Amino acid sequence: MAPGREPYPGVGEAWADLPLGDLIRAARAEPTGSGTRRSQGSLADALGVSEATVGAIERGDRVPGLDVLARLVALLEPDEEVQAQLLTRWLVKWVQRKVDGVGDVMPEKPLLDRAAAGLVQALSQRTLPPVYPRSLQGFPEQFQPLVGVFPDRREVPPDSPADLFIRSGAVTDFQYLPLLEGRSEHFTLCSDKFFVLMKQDWLRERYAGHHLLVVGSSGVNWLTRQLASRALFRPLISPAWRAWDARYRATPDLDDHRMLGPFWRLVEQVQHSADHKMDPDALTEELLGSQQHSRLPRAAELARDLLHGRTESAIVQQFRVPGFADPADGELHGRLPGDNSDFGVITLAPHPFDDSGRYVAIVCAGISGPGTAHGLKALLTEQKLFAGHPFGGVIKVNLPARENDWPGRFENAGWMWQTQPYTPDRIMARLQKALATKNPHDRRPAFQEWTAAELEAAITFVRQLVTAP
Repeated sequence: MAPGREPYPGVGEAWADLPLGDLIRAARAEPTGSGTRRSQGSLADALGVSEATVGAIERGDRVPGLDVLARLVALLEPDEEVQAQLLTRWLVKWVQRKVDGVGDVMPEKPLLDRAAAGLVQALSQRTLPPVYPRSLQGFPEQFQPLVGVFPDRREVPPDSPADLFIRSGAVTDFQYLPLLEGRSEHFTLCSDKFFVLMKQDWLRERYAGHHLLVVGSSGVNWLTRQLASRALFRPLISPAWRAWDARYRATPDLDDHRMLGPFWRLVEQVQHSADHKMDPDALTEELLGSQQHSRLPRAAELARDLLHGRTESAIVQQFRVPGFADPADGELHGRLPGDNSDFGVITLAPHPFDDSGRYVAIVCAGISGPGTAHGLKALLTEQKLFAGHPFGGVIKVNLPARENDWPGRFENAGWMWQTQPYTPDRIMARLQKALATKNPHDRRPAFQEWTAAELEAAITFVRQLVTAP
């Protein structure tokens, strides 16, 4: 503390009788080195949360997570010695606030005082781990406002291009979503179909300024598929099929229902005929109607180009290839899921529609449903387990035997990290080494299909995550 500076509530003796919100407000009201006082808005920007969230914390309507509490101290108090004192007191008040929340079961005041004194002594002997500006340990507080992107139902016959070459999502993918209730101040849901059907300008206007929570594998969620080449921990989709996906989304002809009708009939022919052949001549004008029939030649051209002689099911399978590239370990994980196991990924990815660098996408995607569901459950309930995995990682889910516990397969499943604990520096070092290795086959397995541009983008993204305002 600067010489001659009077102790403010939270550092001096007055802290004991004040609630946590008042202590935080008092620290925010302290003049900075330039003599100015911080506003709730400037503090919200620094934390990456909404101004309303800061207001709710100061009023006592919201209890911040421990990671947010530590960041608040670091932002509001420049003196390192005072930081330790301040955080110790705030932690005691944090515990008291948690006890208040359980009503009648709160311990008597003398017992709580003794417990708080012991907590002060214990905490004074510990060093807090680093807290990164964008860490999944801080979910959901560090990711506000938040938009959930979930897989939609696929109509048959297709109502739009978003109904083809992908499968419907399952309820099990997001069965744990109710655990988010009351923990995210601004949370809305949207369909993954938007990311095929809507123009880039519309998507930027709608989703810039929001973090995205993308749930479901690349076999069921269009946005997961789009983020496959951008996420830090990424599904193993070949570059050729990622290019195919981009070309399909950019095919405006299929937005016309008079084109989509005959195109779908041709796709059905290939899917269901004995020899998987396409026969445009079988689609007569009487069968299609004059308007659809007039578009049949162009529909056949599109079908030949997009199908490559494959069935629709075979194309969907290209986006369900098991396995994930792990930049922290430099390895490939999840290549051999078993009957009673699944693999999934929880990962940060650059926001595809926001260029500010302040907002990100979070992807929870399994090879199958259990990997997705338990990745989401882990994110919502076990933030402490992300201390050594701040940007996510690959998980393995073990399920009870199907024949022994079918109803409880999801509820009684357990999961573990496949990715070893890491720091941002470790990921950065692996990315930079891969970029410096010009021959992809000489790189670690995780990076052999990454382009130089993808490696450079990932390096930039990690830097943004550790320096986000």
